[in-house]
Amino acid sequence: MIKMLQVLGLIIGALVIVISVRTVNFTPHPESLVERQALKLNEQAIVTHLSEAIRFQTLSSQLAQYPDHEQFEGFVTWLAETYPLVHSKLSLKRLGKYSLLFKWTGKQAPLKPILLSAHYDVVPVIPGSEELWEHQPFLGKVDETHIWGRGALDDKSAVIALMEALTTLLESEYEPERTVYVSLTHDEEMGGGTGTAAVVAELESEHVKLEFSLDEGSFVLRDFFPGMKTPIASINVAEKGSIVLD
Repeated sequence: MIKMLQVLGLIIGALVIVISVRTVNFTPHPESLVERQALKLNEQAIVTHLSEAIRFQTLSSQLAQYPDHEQFEGFVTWLAETYPLVHSKLSLKRLGKYSLLFKWTGKQAPLKPILLSAHYDVVPVIPGSEELWEHQPFLGKVDETHIWGRGALDDKSAVIALMEALTTLLESEYEPERTVYVSLTHDEEMGGGTGTAAVVAELESEHVKLEFSLDEGSFVLRDFFPGMKTPIASINVAEKGSIVLD
C-alpha cells in the first residue's frame, strides 16, 4: 500500500512539473492587429431604441402565466420594425417560439462560423418593491447619465448593441469573411430550456462547428478591486452548471 502511494506521489509530482514547465514556456500565437475603424453612430437613436426595448415586460420566469405572451410577440415585432435591414439581409429562423437565430453568410465558406448571443427576457420585479425604484422598472426612463429599467444591463442592452452593429455594418456594405450567427433568446433567466436549447439543436442539425461563441459577458467595474483606480472590463469564461453541497 505504501509503495503504491509512493508511486502515485511520483506520478502526481511529475505531472505537476510537466504542467509548470509547459505553463512557463507557453507562448501564444501572435495575432495580427486589427485596424480601428471610425464609425459614425446615431447615439440618440440607440438610446431611444434601448429605452423602447425596456418597455416590453418580457418576464421569462412568468411565461407560463401568460398564454398569449403578448409582450414577447410585441418585442419580436418591434425588432423587425426597428431593424428592417437586418431582417431583410440576413436569414432568420424563429426557434422555441420566441427565440431568433439570424445567419449572415460569409464570403469564405471553409472558415468556421461564429455565434454572437444575447437574451431579451428579464427577471420580474419583486411585488411591493416598485416604490423602492428611483424610476419605474419598465418605464425606460432616460436622464442625463443613465437609461433606467429592467434589461438596461441584463441583457437588452446587448440585444440592441448587436442589432445596431449589424445595421451599421450592412449600411456600409460590409461583408464578413466567415459566417456570423446571432441568437436572441427569450428564456435565459429560466435556464434556456426552450429557446437556447432550440438554437443549439438547430446548429447541431446543420452540423455547424463554431470557431467561438460570444455571449453577454460582464460589466466595466469601477472602484471594485482594492487598489485599482482605473475601470476594469472583466471577461467571464465559464459554463453554467449546478452543485449540491451537503
